[in-house]
Amino acid sequence: MQKTIDNPPDYGFDRIKNDPSIQLRIIQHVFPEAVPGKKFKTHLENTPSSCLKLDNGKYWLKNFGNNEKAKDWLNVVQEHLNCNASDALSFVLTNILNDTKSKSFRNQDEYSSFDKKVFAIQNNSKQLASQYLVSRGILVNELPEGAYYQSNNEDKTVNRIVFIDSEKQLINSRKLTIEKGQYYNDGKLNNALYVEMYRPSDEWVFLVEGCINALSLQSHSSIAFFSAGNNFNDYPKLEKYIKEKRVILAFDNDKAGEQMASQILSLIVDHSFLDISVFQLKLSSDQDINDLLRAGALEDFLSNGENYQQLYPQLIDDSIDEANDVKKHGYFKRQNCYWIESNIKGVRHERCISNFVMDVVYFFPDGTDNAKRIFYLQNKFGKTELAIITAKSLSLEDFKAVIRSKGNFSFRGTKDELDRILEEVLQRDKEAKELTTLGQHLGKGYYTFANGIIQNGKFHKVDKYGVVELHSTYYYLPAFSFINRHSQEFLQDQKFQFRMGKGSFSQWSQMVAQAYDEKGIIGIVFVIASIYRDIIIDELGFFPYLFLFGDWGVGKTSYTEFLLSLFYNNYKGISLEANSTPKSIARTAHKIRNGLLYLKEYDNKIEKNIIGLLKTGYEGIAYSRAQSSNDFKTMDTFINSSIIIDGNSLPSASSALLSRMVVLDFRNNNFTSEQVSAFKQLEQYKADGLGKTFIEIIIHRKHFKAVFSSCFNEQLSILKERNMKLEHLSERSIKHMALFLAVFQSLSDHLIFPFTYQNLFDWIKRTVTDQDIEIKSINRVNRFWRALDFLKSEKKLHKDIHYKYASKSDGTEYLGLNIQLLHKIYMQTPATWDGEPTSYNDLIRLLINDPAYIPSWMNGRSNTVTIKGLGSAYAFDISKIQLNLDLWER
Repeated sequence: MQKTIDNPPDYGFDRIKNDPSIQLRIIQHVFPEAVPGKKFKTHLENTPSSCLKLDNGKYWLKNFGNNEKAKDWLNVVQEHLNCNASDALSFVLTNILNDTKSKSFRNQDEYSSFDKKVFAIQNNSKQLASQYLVSRGILVNELPEGAYYQSNNEDKTVNRIVFIDSEKQLINSRKLTIEKGQYYNDGKLNNALYVEMYRPSDEWVFLVEGCINALSLQSHSSIAFFSAGNNFNDYPKLEKYIKEKRVILAFDNDKAGEQMASQILSLIVDHSFLDISVFQLKLSSDQDINDLLRAGALEDFLSNGENYQQLYPQLIDDSIDEANDVKKHGYFKRQNCYWIESNIKGVRHERCISNFVMDVVYFFPDGTDNAKRIFYLQNKFGKTELAIITAKSLSLEDFKAVIRSKGNFSFRGTKDELDRILEEVLQRDKEAKELTTLGQHLGKGYYTFANGIIQNGKFHKVDKYGVVELHSTYYYLPAFSFINRHSQEFLQDQKFQFRMGKGSFSQWSQMVAQAYDEKGIIGIVFVIASIYRDIIIDELGFFPYLFLFGDWGVGKTSYTEFLLSLFYNNYKGISLEANSTPKSIARTAHKIRNGLLYLKEYDNKIEKNIIGLLKTGYEGIAYSRAQSSNDFKTMDTFINSSIIIDGNSLPSASSALLSRMVVLDFRNNNFTSEQVSAFKQLEQYKADGLGKTFIEIIIHRKHFKAVFSSCFNEQLSILKERNMKLEHLSERSIKHMALFLAVFQSLSDHLIFPFTYQNLFDWIKRTVTDQDIEIKSINRVNRFWRALDFLKSEKKLHKDIHYKYASKSDGTEYLGLNIQLLHKIYMQTPATWDGEPTSYNDLIRLLINDPAYIPSWMNGRSNTVTIKGLGSAYAFDISKIQLNLDLWER
C-alpha cells in the first residue's frame, strides 16, 4: 500500500449525499453562476429561469422554462457529460473534488498487471536509456522527468528505452541496439498520445511521428503519435492541446507519414472553426526531425519560412492577372485586399477598398431574406474568420457591421463596389438544400439522421457546416452545424443521431430476446416494422402502438431504451404528465418519418385531445387545419413515426384506444442471471449506438416493399381461414397478429432472428388474446359507470344510501359505493344497459380489477370496507374512477 497523508477526505457517494455544501460545489462547477435563492441561466435564454433549492439536506436544480424534472448534483453532472451515474461520480471525485488522496488507498490486488508493469518501469534506472538518447543528439539533462524510462530483462539487464502515453495505458518501447524501427507496443495504441514535450504556453505545437522526434524538438512544444499506423480519431483528446494554436504537421515524408498527415488534417478541419491554423513542415524523403538534429541543421531548417506550407485555413489567392480581373470583374485582389482601378484625366489610379478578401462556403436558400450564407474572410494580417450573413444583411451598412463584429475586417468601398464583388463571389455559391424532415425520404432512397444520411447501406456524416454531399448535391442538416452550436432550437433533433457501434442485428436481437423473452421478441419485430412504417401504413392503412403496462421500476424504460438506441443518443422520451400538448406531440411525430417515439407516463386522466390524437394517429393522421386562403384548402399533419407508450394502468377510459395497441405486460418481472447478463450487454450496445444494426435492417427496404403486401395477405388468410381457432378475437387484433407475422416472414431469409415463426406466433397470439379479454372487460365496466351517471342525473341514486365520500386514517379521500344496491337499480333500468346486462358476480370481478378500485385495508374484510352511515361498500380512488363526479354531491 502506498504511503499517503493521514485521514484523506472521504468523498464517497454517501458523503456527498449527506453534505449539501459539497453538492453545491459540484453544481457550481457545472454552472458557476448558480446561487441558492437566485434565478440564473443554464443555457442560452433571454431571461434566467433556473434556481437552486435546498430541500431535506439536498440541493435541487429546477428550470422553470421547460417541463423537465428537478435535478440533483448527480443528474446535473450526468446530463452535462452525457454519461452514466458511475462515470459521473468518477468525474466528480477526480476532477471536481480532486480526491487524489483517497484514490491512492488501493489494495495491492486492485492494481492490474499492467499498472504494476508501469510502476516497475518508472522506478528503474535510466542510465543506458540516457546514453542511447545522447547518441541520437538529444540533450537528456534538459528533458522533463517523465520523458522516457528504461525496461530491464528478468536478469536485470537492460533491453529497451520506454515511453508511456498521457493516460498510462500504453508502454511504447524500442531496443537500444537498433537505431530506427522495431517498436514494441504493450497496451492501447489507438488514440494514444505522447505529451511529455508539450508546452501549454507556446503558440506553435509540432505533431510528429514517434517519441524520438518529439524529444528532438526539445526547445519547442510537440506531441507525438506512437506510430503512423496509429488509428487516431479522438478529436476532443487532441483538441485540448491544439485549440487556438498554430499546428505544424511534421510527419516523415513517406507514404505512411503522408497518410498520417492527411488523417490528422481531416480530423482538425472537420471539427475546428478556424481557431486552429495548420501548416506542414516540408521534410525531405531521406531525413526526419532527428536526422536534422544530429546533422546540426534542425534549428536553421525550422527558422526558414519556405519550409512551411499552410494547409488550413486555405488561403485565397491574389489576382494572377490584375488587369484582366479589372476588365472582367471591375476589381482585383492584391495582398489579401480588394482594389479598384480608375482613370482620371488619363492617369491610372488604384484604390484599396478593404483590408480583406472573401469567398462563399455554402448558401442555404429558404425563399426569404433570412436565407443564410457562410462567408470565409481572410484579412491582410493573416487572420481568418467565418461569418454567417443573411440575404438582407448584404446591404452595405449591414454587411460592414457583420464583418466588423468578426474582428479587424473593414470595407471602405461604395455600395456599387460591394455589389460588384458580391456578384462575382456569389457565382461560387454551393447551394445546400435544407432537410426539414428526418428519417426516410420517400422516392429518394435515403434515410436522414440529424448528423448524416444513410444511402445504399453507407452512412455519410455531415461536415462542420451541417452539410452532406450526395452525387454532387448538397443537403443541409442544421442540428449539427456550427451555425447552431449555441442554439436551443435543435437540442431534441441532435438526439436523433446515428452512432455506428459494434453490435450486429443478430447480436442485438439475441440479447433483447434473452433479456425480455416474449416481450423482447415482439419488440424486435416492432422496431423492424417501425423502420418500414411508411410501407406498412400505405398497404394497410393502420399501424398499432406498443403499450408497456406495469408499475414503476419493472423495466419498461430500460426495455424501451434498448429499442430506441437504434435511432437516438440519450433520448428520454416525452412525458404525458408534463403538460405535453397534442400539437407538440403531433409535430414531433410528423418531423421524423419511420422513426420511433416514446410517450411516457400515460394516465387515464390525460387530456382528451391527446387520446383523440392517438386514435386518429393509428391511421397516420394527426390533425388538419385550414390554410389562410379562400380556396378551402387544408394542411394535414401526419403521424410519421411509430410510438411506444408506457403507463402504470391500461387505457381503461377508452377501449377504442386500447384496441389500437399491442400491450406488453411488465407486471411481476423477475430476472434470471442469464437475463441480467444480456441486460448488461445491451447497456453496452446502447452506450456505443446501434447504427450497424439499423443499417442491416434498412438495406432490405426494396425487398420488403416488394413482398410485404403478399406476406400480410398470406398471414391474414392463415389466421382467418385455416381453422386457427381465433374466432374469439376481434378483426383488429387478428390484423395486428398478421402484421407482426408478415414483417417476420418478409425478412426471415435476410436477417438472422433468435426465434422461429412459431415462437412469434405463440407469443403474439397470447398477447392479443389477453388484450381482447381486457378490452371486453373495460367495455362492460365503462358501460356500468355510464349507467350510474345516468341514474344519478335522473336523481335515482342518493348520498348515504347508495354512496358516500369518506377518508382513510391518513386523510386520503375515497368514494364508497354500495354495489349491491346500485346493481339492483341498474338491473331494473334496461334503458341503461347499452347491450347485455352484467351479472352481479361478473360485475364484482370486473370492478376489483378496475384501476380505480382500492383493496380493503380493514381487518376481517375481504374486498369491502365499512363506512359509517353507509355500511359495507367498495372503495374507489376519486382521481381514477370513470364517473362524472360533478353529479355526485358530497
